Amino acid sequence: MGDEKIEDLKKRIAQVLRHKKGSGVDYSNLSVEELIQQINVYYQELEFQNEEL
Repeated sequence: MGDEKIEDLKKRIAQVLRHKKGSGVDYSNLSVEELIQQINVYYQELEFQNEEL
């Protein structure tokens, strides 16, 4: 994957995380690995909420 595509992907992931989390955290400076970790945390939170429902 080219650098330009990676940067575009990082921007998209950061936008989704900002929107879903509702926080003012700037995810755009995180590495791909850190973004993946944040997505996994978000996914686990959703799974927990689904179990509660």
